[in-house]
Amino acid sequence: MALIYNEKSKNSTYFHKIKQIYHVAFPADERRNWADFERIFEENEHFVLLGALHNFNLIGFLSYWDFVTFRYVEHFAVAQEHRNHGAGSDILKQFVEMHNTPCILEVEIPDNQEAARRVRFYERNGFKLWHEIDYTQPPYDPTRHPLPLKLMTRGFATAEEVKNATTLLMSEVYGIKG
Repeated sequence: MALIYNEKSKNSTYFHKIKQIYHVAFPADERRNWADFERIFEENEHFVLLGALHNFNLIGFLSYWDFVTFRYVEHFAVAQEHRNHGAGSDILKQFVEMHNTPCILEVEIPDNQEAARRVRFYERNGFKLWHEIDYTQPPYDPTRHPLPLKLMTRGFATAEEVKNATTLLMSEVYGIKG
């Protein structure tokens, strides 16, 4: 399996398959309006989109923001028919090995079986859950709702480092200044 997709073309077949996976994998409040996703994909130099291919078939994707000192994984999903076979771990391992910079991502509060399973997945792949940090993902647009979430990281040593990273996320990813 290889992470190879980073074309700057929304007309790509892979881009359209990513859209399908994106809409199935994430509820409305956890995703951007697709037109906003396309705009950011084409215009923002920090935003990177990777597709995971197996035998030339797209089986998942990972979108992240590269902020030089750390990477923020905004969305990561494997197509339903490829889940529970190790593909997610393979994709995440390749992603982590691509750069030697810390990573941060948001997860649902592990208060139900599915959310707890996701947290365990990231923990098995070297991420730490920051129980002590309260965090709310701002809505992507006025039609969406804010989401209480938790943060998981790999390569961050202190809660202060994580909080400093979230300040940049609020500004650059969510457009909330000061």
